[in-house]
Amino acid sequence: MVLECRNVSKVYVNRKLGHGVVALNDINLTIAKNEFVCIIGPSGCGKSSLLHMIAGFERPTRGSIRLHNEEISGPSPERGVVFQESSLLPWKSVRENIEFGLAIQGCPRSERQDIAGRYLNIVGLQGFDHARPHELSGGMKQKVAIARTLALDPAILLMDEPFGALDEQTRKRLDFELLELWQQRQKTILFVTHSIEEAILLADRIILLTVRPGRIQLDLELSLPRPRNLFSKEVVEIRQQLLAELMLCCPPGQPV
Repeated sequence: MVLECRNVSKVYVNRKLGHGVVALNDINLTIAKNEFVCIIGPSGCGKSSLLHMIAGFERPTRGSIRLHNEEISGPSPERGVVFQESSLLPWKSVRENIEFGLAIQGCPRSERQDIAGRYLNIVGLQGFDHARPHELSGGMKQKVAIARTLALDPAILLMDEPFGALDEQTRKRLDFELLELWQQRQKTILFVTHSIEEAILLADRIILLTVRPGRIQLDLELSLPRPRNLFSKEVVEIRQQLLAELMLCCPPGQPV
């Protein structure tokens, strides 16, 4: 076990209005080393809130989150985060963006140059070392964001709809490249997505959250070999099961 959420709940309080919103309620979840876990669920069910608490950006209202049996109390390089927006520094080159976190950690210049070069090769951006973010496509920017995060060698990679803003063709290509990268680097990944197909393509396990307040509706292990054919009988059956469970956890009129 790498990560454990124990009875985690999250309430956002609006002090002006005098009431709060329960985003998550009583989440119990364990994630093993090198496991690829996807979190799906309806809009507003607390997927991103859970990821932000694991990242240490927010604290649970109740319960605890532990990594390697140590309670998470704030951000740390051992938990790398990739957001939907690449959040690259526009005045820095691709290489400088990848090196940025290493420089903050005090990594010697020659060492961080070697690390940046290695991850440029891993994500397939050789030759773009000196390009600025505005010169890159959306998919290439996300590759830089992933390389920047992996360069810090985190124990767990947290990905919040990292390909959600991309076109379908680019998204599918990056899904396959991420899967290949995960198989090579053997990282623990927690990946939030709205796409059932993307979750089936990538995950060892799929966690389905209910409509707010988010609870775990389903914890589904996938034993299908990779690469997975989205049109195979087994995948179609899993997709139908997930769609049925998603409808059960969404009352009529609620957005999915």
